[in-house]
Amino acid sequence: MTGEARVASDTGGTFTDLVTDDGRITKVPSTRHDPGEAVRAGLTDLLGAAVPAVLAHGTTVATNALLERTGATVALLTTAGFADLIEIARQDRPSLYDQSVVRPEPLVPRALRLEVVERLDAVVDEAAAEQVGEEDNESEIAAGPISIAVDLSDVPDDASAAAPAAS
Repeated sequence: MTGEARVASDTGGTFTDLVTDDGRITKVPSTRHDPGEAVRAGLTDLLGAAVPAVLAHGTTVATNALLERTGATVALLTTAGFADLIEIARQDRPSLYDQSVVRPEPLVPRALRLEVVERLDAVVDEAAAEQVGEEDNESEIAAGPISIAVDLSDVPDDASAAAPAAS
């Protein structure tokens, strides 16, 4: 039977929290092998046999794995010249000019960042798929990243093309 309740669910690494639109809350242990099992258990706690009218679901599992660095080994495929951006970081960080500050290790080690020359316009160029630095990274890649992140930045060849036209 479909109920009137709207339910929000948050699956975390340890607990799965559910809350209804009228303020009822339950917390059940998360189930790594099947996250849906914990959501179903929480729904049963809150609604019995009723089915919610709306179920909104979110998860922090991937964010936690990233922050705790417990996820898969990742390689980064990026536009040539952009491999170090994840290490350079933002310019609004504290201690921008402090050379003694201890910065966190980058999420992808330098040896697993691969650069590719890509086309940046509508003209098809067969050479655009050329791999840059393939020999340098071959042994690291063979060692086994399990997943690949792709970040192909859209940067014009000519910096003036990015500037707004004068009126």
